[in-house]
Amino acid sequence: MLFLVIPASVILLVLRVPAVRLVYGASKFPWDATILTSYTLGFFSLSIFAQSATYLLTRSFFALKDTITPVKVNLATIAVGASLALFFIRVMHFGVWSIALAGSISTILDMFLMLALLSKKVGGFGKRALMLPFFKIGVSAIFMGLSLYIPMKLLDIYVLDTTKTINLIILTIVVSIAGFFSYVIFTSLFKVDEVQLLYKLLKKMNLSIPILTRISDKVIE
Repeated sequence: MLFLVIPASVILLVLRVPAVRLVYGASKFPWDATILTSYTLGFFSLSIFAQSATYLLTRSFFALKDTITPVKVNLATIAVGASLALFFIRVMHFGVWSIALAGSISTILDMFLMLALLSKKVGGFGKRALMLPFFKIGVSAIFMGLSLYIPMKLLDIYVLDTTKTINLIILTIVVSIAGFFSYVIFTSLFKVDEVQLLYKLLKKMNLSIPILTRISDKVIE
C-alpha cells in the first residue's frame, strides 16, 4: 500500500501549484490565492500515507474483535488536531494552511499510536521488517521528488507558457511520467520487494516496459 501511496503523495506535493491552477483555472484564479491553496494542499499531502495506513490498522483491530481502541485513538487525535489548529490560528496567527498542517500532524500521530497499540496487542512484531521497506520507499520517493521538481521548473521557466491550460496539462503529464520512471528505477536499485510485484503485474497484463524490465533483471541478479 505504501509503495503506491507515498509516491502519489510526493507527486501531489511537488505538483501542488499546477494541480491548483488546473482545478481553479490558470487565468481566473488569482496568483496569491493559488499560492495559499497550494500550501494547504501540500500540507494535506504530507499525511496521505498515514491516512491510508490508519484505514488498514483500524481493520486490523476490527479483525481482532476490538472496536473500542480505534475509536479512543481517533477521538484523542481529533482533539489534538483541533487544539493545534486553534493554537496555530489564534496564537501563532498562521494562515489557513496551518489547519491542514494540524490535520496532518494529528493523522500521523493517529497512525503511530494505532501501530504501537496493535504491536502491543499481538505481542510485538519485527521492527526491522516493518521499518526497512518503509525507509527504502521513503528515500526512493525523495529522489523521485527531485526528479519531478527539476524538470517541472525547467519546463515552466524555459519551455512552456503555463498561463495556458493545455501547457499545464502537458507539464503535469510529462513530469508525472518522469517521476514514475525514476521511482521505479530507485526502488529497483534499493531492492524494494514490492517493485517486483509491479513488474509481475505489468508482465501479466502484457504492459511490461523493456527498459524497466532490464533494470529489474539486473537488480535481481
